[in-house]
Amino acid sequence: MQGRETWDRPVLASLVIVLALAALDQTIASTALPTIADDLQGHRLLSWIFSVYLIASTAVIPLYGRLADRYGTRSTLLFAAGIFVMGSAACGLSQQIEELLLARCLQGLGGGGLMTLSMLAARDAVPQRRLGQVQGMLGSAYGLAALLGPLLGGWLAQEYSWRWAFLLNVPIGLMALAALFWMYRPLAKAAAIAVDSIGCGLLAVFLALLLVAARGFGMAHGASVLETVVAPVLAVVAGLLFVWRELVVPRPLLPVHMFRQCVFLLNGILSVCTGVALFSVVVFTPLYWQYAMGMTAVQAGLHMLPLMAAISLSSVMGGKWLASSGQLRAMAAVSALLMAGGYMGLALGVNAASVSGSLYALSVLGAGIGLAIPLSMMTVQRLAQPRDQGIATALPIMFRTAGGALGVSFLGAVLTQQLEAVPGGTGSAEGVAAAFASASGAIFWMSALPCALVSLSMLAMPRTLPAPQVLIANH
Repeated sequence: MQGRETWDRPVLASLVIVLALAALDQTIASTALPTIADDLQGHRLLSWIFSVYLIASTAVIPLYGRLADRYGTRSTLLFAAGIFVMGSAACGLSQQIEELLLARCLQGLGGGGLMTLSMLAARDAVPQRRLGQVQGMLGSAYGLAALLGPLLGGWLAQEYSWRWAFLLNVPIGLMALAALFWMYRPLAKAAAIAVDSIGCGLLAVFLALLLVAARGFGMAHGASVLETVVAPVLAVVAGLLFVWRELVVPRPLLPVHMFRQCVFLLNGILSVCTGVALFSVVVFTPLYWQYAMGMTAVQAGLHMLPLMAAISLSSVMGGKWLASSGQLRAMAAVSALLMAGGYMGLALGVNAASVSGSLYALSVLGAGIGLAIPLSMMTVQRLAQPRDQGIATALPIMFRTAGGALGVSFLGAVLTQQLEAVPGGTGSAEGVAAAFASASGAIFWMSALPCALVSLSMLAMPRTLPAPQVLIANH
């Protein structure tokens, strides 16, 4: 069927809002964790407040893609938005740490769908020729929301209450939900296809166990046997069972045939690299600003503005340029190279204690991240058959979120080990500043290496963007 010829701006605005809310809650709790732990007496489960959302959202991302193929984008998007709003309300009303963790899990189950389905629904809200530009705008909204999360969460916790970091989602989410309910009408119809529920379950278990294992390995001390032994073993078993299931089931959860294409695998690698780059810089750079440079939380947030601006600008411009020129290989290689260069610049800026140098490096890093977000989405949507558009759209987001969670866990372990290895320890303010400067430089150098390797691998990408598949009415 033919695509839309005009813009549906109210629907597009609602999609931007729900995507931003889901991305915001990936990071909004990070700076509010101490306040939450003091209020709910939950220091022993402190890190899970942040990680349980990522675990839940990552695990269900591919499920929502298939549900969209089966039941339609509109119904699935409304369901995910409703779950997210209910989870947000439950988070804000929690009285015990266990209640908050369950509510964050519920919130993540909805947020994973919003991150996937907002990208998919954009095809129905804009003309096909402008889709690249809009995918870039959505990528920009995602990156900006994730970056603003720590600043907003810390400010709300300090000035009002940490509960508003979650309750703020309720009125905004309800307005967007109402707009989508009344105005969003997909152009394509759902197909009468079966959903591989067993495959969905196996993949969810595999991803959850993998992230639990990564968290365990990321802890320098105190990791349990469950996290370091049981979870990795069970993750391998669940992963093998999932692969076997996908090979034998008539209608697999993931489009197995797509994994045989080199461009699809390379696109997944780039998505993982983007997730590591985005979440690591959001988590660790504010720590460096505050502990090593003595900035306040607000000052640290303001020093992240170059990164935010670069992601926003390059996402929009990169999506538009890719759609018009189709230069896939060049843009993929440049995006990863910019990420590597940005991290190397950060490491050099830290070693020289240069704030201006670090700000320039953040701009370069943000440009690389911004280019990669619309590129990964447009590539898989071009490769996928119409019946696989839902799950294909979900995969880059799943890879990016999983890469971010794994990267933060690993680099967090490196940070802890570097802090412990600093001569003189961290018993004084000067010791803390020196320890964080040294540790931050190390993790930034380590972040640059995989980005550089990914840049080289992008040279195997096709020179131009694949031709789009034709959308048909029985999608």
